[in-house]
Amino acid sequence: MEEKQEECRNVRSKRSFGIDDDDAPSSSSRRVMPRQQQSDDEYHQTTASTSLEQRGLLHITNHEWQEAETCLVECCETRMALLGGSHPDTLTALCHLGDLWMSDTHTDHEQAIKWYRDCYERRHKVLGESHSDTLVVMIKLGRVYCDQNKPNQACSLVEAFVLQCLKPTTTLTQDIIDEIYDTFHSFQALPDTEQVIHWEGRVGYEILKSLLGAAHSDTMTIAKLAITQYERYNLTSIEVSLFTSLTRYNQLVSLYGQYDERTFEVLEPIPFLYLELDTNPEETLLWYKRYYTTADMIYGENNPITLQAMYNLGHILCDNGQSSDALILYERCYSKRCAVLGEDDPNTLKTLYHIACVYGNRNDSDSHDQGFLLTKQCYERQRIVLGDNHSDTLLTLNNLANGYVNRRELEHAKEAYEKVVSGRESLYGNDDETVLATKCDLADVCACLDDFDTALTLYEQVYDIRKRVLGIEHRNTLQLLESMAVICQCQEKYYESLLYCERGYEIMSKVLGESDPMTVKVIGICADVYGCLGDHEKALLWREKDWNVLRERLERIEEECDREALLSMNSYADALLHAGRISGNENRLEEALPIARECVRLCEKWLGDSDEVTFFAISTLGEILISDESHKQRVQEGLQILSNGYERCVCSDSIEEDAFITLALLHDIGDAHSALGDYDTAIAVYTECVDRKKNKFGDDHKETMETLLALEKLQLK
Repeated sequence: MEEKQEECRNVRSKRSFGIDDDDAPSSSSRRVMPRQQQSDDEYHQTTASTSLEQRGLLHITNHEWQEAETCLVECCETRMALLGGSHPDTLTALCHLGDLWMSDTHTDHEQAIKWYRDCYERRHKVLGESHSDTLVVMIKLGRVYCDQNKPNQACSLVEAFVLQCLKPTTTLTQDIIDEIYDTFHSFQALPDTEQVIHWEGRVGYEILKSLLGAAHSDTMTIAKLAITQYERYNLTSIEVSLFTSLTRYNQLVSLYGQYDERTFEVLEPIPFLYLELDTNPEETLLWYKRYYTTADMIYGENNPITLQAMYNLGHILCDNGQSSDALILYERCYSKRCAVLGEDDPNTLKTLYHIACVYGNRNDSDSHDQGFLLTKQCYERQRIVLGDNHSDTLLTLNNLANGYVNRRELEHAKEAYEKVVSGRESLYGNDDETVLATKCDLADVCACLDDFDTALTLYEQVYDIRKRVLGIEHRNTLQLLESMAVICQCQEKYYESLLYCERGYEIMSKVLGESDPMTVKVIGICADVYGCLGDHEKALLWREKDWNVLRERLERIEEECDREALLSMNSYADALLHAGRISGNENRLEEALPIARECVRLCEKWLGDSDEVTFFAISTLGEILISDESHKQRVQEGLQILSNGYERCVCSDSIEEDAFITLALLHDIGDAHSALGDYDTAIAVYTECVDRKKNKFGDDHKETMETLLALEKLQLK
């Protein structure tokens, strides 16, 4: 047999032919003309090619492989010359060549793939993806992959085949049906994996259901076979459950109709399975809509089953970004549940909670206020009806705490979060993720209230549990390393902060990658902490790492806004400034200046001239310009930029009167006057800055001490 195959390959090498469209005859010469308009030579060639094709197929039947290939190759050559490489008859001959290499006793998968793929690509281009001839060669190619024991490639092609067959515009011919059965048997020859067993059912069931109907005996036979295989191998994945439910549902629709209670019982889990599968949001939404409309037709709109379906559909609309449509459903559901179940029914209160969430997630302040008031109203009623420690009550209280945070009522938020933590710990235990998430929220609020010790204790508790339960490499665990590093930095415990963030970077860079937002943030913390320690060389090394990671994003910054990249750009310029200032390396200052100028330009372009990030960029640019007192023109430019920035900052509605950036700009203005030799003005500016920093941060804060030191040095001059 191998000798015969080698002979056939030798024949092919001697009689190869091109089938590129560029080498084909023009469209006019390819056109098939009526017999009376064809030349005798063309007529004889057409007849000869047909005869060659028939002889080739006969040789295949007789297992005469070399003769079969000789005839089919010559048939292709003739049709190429007469009809062109894209003519259906030429492509049919190509498909026969693929069939030749898939015969029972004459198999060469690579040769079959070559001819089938060439034929498929040309039919796809000429006839379209849904044409029956295209589909036939597509499924033939899939069957070759089955025979090669390549389930991934086979399943991928079969999936595309199924999707095309299920389109309303596709006509299923007998050839396609025959190929379906052959492919089904090919899948059965593959090793039994969940993926293979699933596609055995999908190939047979989905197509035959479309062709013959779900209740047809052949369709039901294949469906039962697939389900039996699922049970035999104890496969219980979501896809298996979904296939089983869909199979049963379609059968019952065919037997009893869509609006029958027996059909509805089988329909009920299908939307939830699509939601769990989480691969097709549009399909999920369609099934939730079908579930709701079916319940409405069977039970009526005021039935609790229908109201639950309406409520569930509202959730899916929210998840798909259709919050306005969801709000309409929620409000209608709430109104009807009030009438049917009563205002204090737990399901009625759940609906009120979700109405509050929709309002709270909108962007305008009026909606936020409306959502906050509804959340408060829902919480008070749930406390009376369900009790303080019911899961629904605690969920609403947690959302109320979020509302307090948004309104900057942090003491109220802290009290609410503490109640949620206590209640959830009693319900779920200390290791539950909802408890840990609420503890993190509580720690965030404590940090905002400058209660850093409590915040750090809470973060450490959560970190220890997540490390044990989720593992050190889980994203939620790594998040805690970043949070603890920030808290230690705020407490000026810089070496402890470095311990957390360098440990975090080591793991994050391996697990998440250098460009992951969490890794980038930890890189920035490392740079900040080294800067606070006065080690500006190491700070610059970390900033360069940050700069390199975000370089690709910075290249796109001219076309799209990227706030994080702009912050990184400013931080890199600032690191160059401080490293250059400490080392006396003017080259670093010269490198920093164009970066800082560009950063200010981009911030004003994308963020506006009153954004906090823009003011930080102005501060950095001003500091660079005034850093070399010998360049008086630059120092004067720096003073002008800083003064304009400070005036805009003071007038900005989004910046507090004594915000950190406002006082930083004021300090920089004092530095600029000092660099120009205007000591009296500098002393007056420093004095005002010290007084305001004392009121803002306290007498011993490092920011206060920095300006006080500058003032004392100037007074000594």
